[in-house]
Amino acid sequence: MSAESGPYQILHDLGPRLSPNAAIHLPGSDDFARTTSRWNPGQIRPSYIASVEVGSEEDVAETIKFANRHGVPFLAQSGGHGFWKGLSDVKGGIQIYLRGLNSIEVNGRNGGKTAFIGGGTLSIEVTKTLFAIGKHTVTGLCATTSLAGPALGGGHGFLQGHYGFMADNIVSANVVLADGSIVVANKDSHPDLYWALRGAGHNFGIVTSLEYKIYDIPTGIRWTVTNYMFKQDKLEQVMATANQFIGPEMNAPRELLLWCNLIHIPAIDPDNAIVNFKVQYEGTDAQAAPFRAPFEALEPLSTTTETVTEYSKLHDAMGFGEDSVGGQRTFDVNVITASLLRFDPQAMRKFYDIISEHARTPGAGTSFGMLEVYASNGAKEVPADSTAVPPEERRSNILIGGLLVHDIGNAEQAELAWSVGSKLRAALVEGIDVAKHGKPGSYVNYANGEQSVEEMYGHEPWRLEKLRDLKQRYDPERRFRFYAPI
Repeated sequence: MSAESGPYQILHDLGPRLSPNAAIHLPGSDDFARTTSRWNPGQIRPSYIASVEVGSEEDVAETIKFANRHGVPFLAQSGGHGFWKGLSDVKGGIQIYLRGLNSIEVNGRNGGKTAFIGGGTLSIEVTKTLFAIGKHTVTGLCATTSLAGPALGGGHGFLQGHYGFMADNIVSANVVLADGSIVVANKDSHPDLYWALRGAGHNFGIVTSLEYKIYDIPTGIRWTVTNYMFKQDKLEQVMATANQFIGPEMNAPRELLLWCNLIHIPAIDPDNAIVNFKVQYEGTDAQAAPFRAPFEALEPLSTTTETVTEYSKLHDAMGFGEDSVGGQRTFDVNVITASLLRFDPQAMRKFYDIISEHARTPGAGTSFGMLEVYASNGAKEVPADSTAVPPEERRSNILIGGLLVHDIGNAEQAELAWSVGSKLRAALVEGIDVAKHGKPGSYVNYANGEQSVEEMYGHEPWRLEKLRDLKQRYDPERRFRFYAPI
């Protein structure tokens, strides 16, 4: 199908096959721009001859069948947050825009223990809807990602200390496969696909809906969030203090989340990044006090505390609400990642120095290091071989991301960001005792295209063999190949 005839064929061949709620948007239209807008817009640049805004599961199937008949690549998008550089390999493709599959329905057949959630539903929509009926569940950090997207890559979340990864809460999935057929994957139907979807799901199909575990909100629940500002000379002490609550042989309490941004705030220090450390505790101010005390003993520049009683407001309290950096599409960013057991103070000093220096370069002033310490109890209680989430991710206590921000479409700044990213990753890996703790992993949802398949999906040979066998069975033509392919 040529670029000239493509739009005509899509409108006149595919159009009549779609539901009344679907729409086909062509380049140059406002709706095409709206539906193809994404995070990291200058660096991740798939090209499309059309964007199909689907209104039903069958619309997804018909679009895939049309693309297959004409040899056209396709790519699904809901939240639009992925920064794998291979997404730009989509050339002359069809986007399948999933936001129309935005629904949340509590399952009345099991006493409200699960909900059916559409593949285009955002995390913030899930948290707000569930809160209104006294429920909550594991969702990602950022309010504006979809729920399904991160869940297919494992999915870290605020409540994982209690309930495991997002992937661990998937009971069943409706999936459109590479040939356009629709299947249900769960423990009884396509169990191998169900296994693969939970950790490597973007390789196997487009998930149009999930049956997902939800939980009653405990009476009187609240989160105490304390925000500290330290100058850089306290970095090693802060990291060592954080290690008191985490490490290879222990887990943070289920209620505890630690967070650190290494970020340039000129009003505090014009030359060096600030160590912005947060202690989030599910409990009262008094219950949080023992976890705050060691950090307060380090004499921070400032301390602020807020109490959050609505789960959906945690996104805002931790700096990733709807209007935060995660919801903006006005810059480019290169992200590096590593999953660690503990902080190595010397390695973190190298990491800090690199990112602090980078933040002083033109166009990179809002770059920052993001150190996420989630309670991992719930994730570690799930048998490692029960899903495709690699054991390297389950046993890790710390998820590190370096967000190297630059101006949209600036090739020189982008090249520098990739170079700096490699240095940041190397600094983190240097601090790992591989002989004692094994090779590190990389969180697939933060992957940028530089990671090996072993880093993303696990170093155990049987895992990759199983995933590749399943890939050959469910997608022999590799139609799903643009994000972290196996």
